[in-house]
Amino acid sequence: MATTTAEGPESRPLWVSMRRGGAVATSLAAILVAVLVSAWVGPQPMHLGFQTAGDTRLADRVRAILGADGTAGSTAGFHGLAVVVVSPGQTRWAGLGNRGDGMAPTSTTMFEIGSITKLFTGLLLADAVDHGVVRLKDTVDMYLPPLVGSAAGSATLEELATHRSGLPAYADEEAGATYEGAGTSDVETITQEAVIEEAAELTLSERGTYAYSNLGFALLGYALARAEGAPSWTSLVTQRVLRPAGMTHTVFVPSKADVPAAAALGSLPDGLFAPYSVGPSYFPAGTATFSTLDDLASFARWVIDGSAIGRSALNPLYEISPVDSIGLAWMITTTTTGVSVWHDGSVPGFSSILGFDLARRRAVAVLSNTGATVDPLGMKLLEPRSPVAGPSAPWYVRAIAALACVLAVACVLFAARRGRRLVGVAVAFAAQTGLVLAVDYLPWQNLPGWSWALASGSVSAAMILGVDEGPRSPRQLVLPVVAGVLSGFAFYALTVWLAG
Repeated sequence: MATTTAEGPESRPLWVSMRRGGAVATSLAAILVAVLVSAWVGPQPMHLGFQTAGDTRLADRVRAILGADGTAGSTAGFHGLAVVVVSPGQTRWAGLGNRGDGMAPTSTTMFEIGSITKLFTGLLLADAVDHGVVRLKDTVDMYLPPLVGSAAGSATLEELATHRSGLPAYADEEAGATYEGAGTSDVETITQEAVIEEAAELTLSERGTYAYSNLGFALLGYALARAEGAPSWTSLVTQRVLRPAGMTHTVFVPSKADVPAAAALGSLPDGLFAPYSVGPSYFPAGTATFSTLDDLASFARWVIDGSAIGRSALNPLYEISPVDSIGLAWMITTTTTGVSVWHDGSVPGFSSILGFDLARRRAVAVLSNTGATVDPLGMKLLEPRSPVAGPSAPWYVRAIAALACVLAVACVLFAARRGRRLVGVAVAFAAQTGLVLAVDYLPWQNLPGWSWALASGSVSAAMILGVDEGPRSPRQLVLPVVAGVLSGFAFYALTVWLAG
């Protein structure tokens, strides 16, 4: 005879319990509050505004290129753009969007140009070689005595100029017999002497392999100034490059107090203003250079008409990829559409590119007060047959996002089978994972403002529901919370490691 069991409150589905209903209501309230708050303090999407200055036909061409792929919001990610096209007998410029004060950039609006500055250092090196002041095979310790006997000191000037020295991106305060450098530095406060001292402690294991290094270019600039008997790299580049090229407004900014009043305001991916990159220690690498469209156009004409010093810097020396080579700082790209020499630049809140088609005596410069790459736009303006490829997430970013989903779901399923206490751990883990991905990987510049609110509110709701299913005693909450935070940090370390 079959027996039946009376169904009491414990057998009812969890989702219809009063207690669960209260948690759901509280969670919805958290989402609503997040939506309202986000309208005030949340990240806002960036897009290229309607403001236009200069050549309207060129501005229309820029907008057409940015929308050529047919995707919605193809101009998202930009606040403002300044573009100049130099061709025989003609210079055209246009400003689009918002430079930070609601107005479109002009040809005299100052932007941070980042690593375009390396082109100046490359010309200085080639000019010094042309005049017998240095040789490409000279080691840097010949001009910077504190590096004598160190691995960094044995790097040649050519290796520094072609990013093949094995040096990291920046010098580090840490040192040791086997330390290769993590590539971090406080550029604003570190001194030139400290950069050299820290470089002397590094171990180089990837010498001869292309690896982009601002530290290498800083040392190269210091060495050239010493070889030429100049007081500093800035005085040398001003005398040999800026003045002859007619670049009257380009400056190197040692501190925030020295930022030009005419500078555009940079924007982070979440739409918030970015602090300017300043500091004298990495000047030769371009970490604190401000310039204008007018100055870059003057520099381009100086190069195109053959007046520039050190033009051998533009000759390819080493192959980086099937289509890309590098000279002395100058990048050379060879495709079926022609040969371009160029360099781009990027610091937080700003991006840039300067490219040349020497065969057609043309040059293009694009400056932006956001971090979104302008390389495809610049190359398309330089060579109309060039394809426009919008920025896409690298494979490892997509892999990290997929891994996050798998780990979060697996943790929740595991917790559901093991007991309610682990639900708190699972939800804390999932929330931490979501926050890490939101901060590091979500393209807020391409998303509506409410999407950040939804993400923030969802994390709040998840935490409410997780605690609702967790232990009753506050003391019992310690383990889930601590485990969740630790797991979040562990996942963050994993993402950093995978992203390289």
